[in-house]
Amino acid sequence: MALFLMLFVCVVGVVSSTTTPEQIHLAYGDSQDANGFSTGMSVSWFTQDMAASVVKYSTVGGVAMQATGESKEYYKGYGFHHHVALDNLASNTTYNYNVGDPANSFSETFSFTTPAASSDYMFSIACYGDWGYLGSEERPMKIAVDGLVKNWTAIPTRQRLEALKNSGDIQALWHVGDIAYADDAFAHAVLGFEYEDTYNGFMNWIQNLSSRYPYMVAVGNHESECHSPNCILDRERGLALSNFSAYNARWKMPSKSSNGVLNMWYSWNVGPVHFISINTETDFPGAGEEHTGDSNDKNLPAGSFGAPGEYNAWLEADLKKASQERSIRPWIIAGGHRTWGEASNANLRVKELFAQYGVDVYIAGHAHSYARYAPGNSSVQDIANMTSYPASLGLTSLVAGGTGCDEMTNQGMMEETYNPMEAKTSADPVYATNTMAPGVLTVLNKTAIRWRLYGSYSGEILDEVVITK
Repeated sequence: MALFLMLFVCVVGVVSSTTTPEQIHLAYGDSQDANGFSTGMSVSWFTQDMAASVVKYSTVGGVAMQATGESKEYYKGYGFHHHVALDNLASNTTYNYNVGDPANSFSETFSFTTPAASSDYMFSIACYGDWGYLGSEERPMKIAVDGLVKNWTAIPTRQRLEALKNSGDIQALWHVGDIAYADDAFAHAVLGFEYEDTYNGFMNWIQNLSSRYPYMVAVGNHESECHSPNCILDRERGLALSNFSAYNARWKMPSKSSNGVLNMWYSWNVGPVHFISINTETDFPGAGEEHTGDSNDKNLPAGSFGAPGEYNAWLEADLKKASQERSIRPWIIAGGHRTWGEASNANLRVKELFAQYGVDVYIAGHAHSYARYAPGNSSVQDIANMTSYPASLGLTSLVAGGTGCDEMTNQGMMEETYNPMEAKTSADPVYATNTMAPGVLTVLNKTAIRWRLYGSYSGEILDEVVITK
């Protein structure tokens, strides 16, 4: 498996100067039925040169259909990012599709299966943040300062996600910020310009997953800009890659149907769940990138995607609507980049709204490790002995940011032991580990969801809990 992935990387990590489609990825689309269930799929890809944006698709043995979209070039000379919406798709149906330009070339044929438009739909979504591209053996570090480390890898998580795909244990993925770490690419070529090559390489690296299943994203601080020496010295380049430009051009999340803004904040519905991708980075007083990007360089401004107060007002309206639709979708699950402790303290309105509308689960990254916290003000010791508990106990907060990046030392299969009986307050986790591991949230039915943490190296279930209604 490891040899296959290394060969796979060598083949697809190179961008060709053609109109050949690459980096194909899906997301749940804006199209919805009368009950708010998702009936659309957004199909996205990259070409080095300008080309038409066309998707040809059909059900198995069905009539061939075609949809057109648009492309964006956020940095001149570095390719075009295409997005096409497939609307009003049939429920729980497999579609074959390929993408490209009729005047040039199309991709090979891929397939996806739409979710059932039903509250009884059972599915699983892989959840994680802070996942980089390859590792220090494949991309040797030239410097390791300011949080960067010499020995790291993201490959075991890539292998684990591939195994989960092959076993049919996931039907979607949710990357809650810090995608590819393109802004750290200068650590591999200090004076070079590696930002775009790194992002392109990552997108091709995950294509085997993202062309099959919706790959949803939330914004993180590492999406904010290119702050390499090359980008700082070349002001035009730095500005072109500032204020989350690559993130908002490459991905296409369902913000239109949820009244969100770009990929910065939005929501979507699948089965008995209302999912919310919150913004922990901009557009509220005290946000990490309220005025500047992650480097705090005043020459690289950031933020202001909405009017003052717009983001918090949107979140309240979205939660209010979701709460009114609990009979259809009893679960409200939110994801954002920063941990609940940091996100809720930075934006107190979020803490108030989550409590007011009874958000069930919050999934984050940012910390390069894993932690699960007791719901509400429950006793850590009591929860530690429970494999199942009711959602009425309060918000369950999860941190799944230990998936491998150039700011997380690779410790192999070693695992720090954690004894929850030593916890002093509700701020201490029920379970924690620094072992590389993604999580999987499984919606069992309208009254039960299950969370599992899978060791990236071993595949073992390191943590598991069922939450019920």
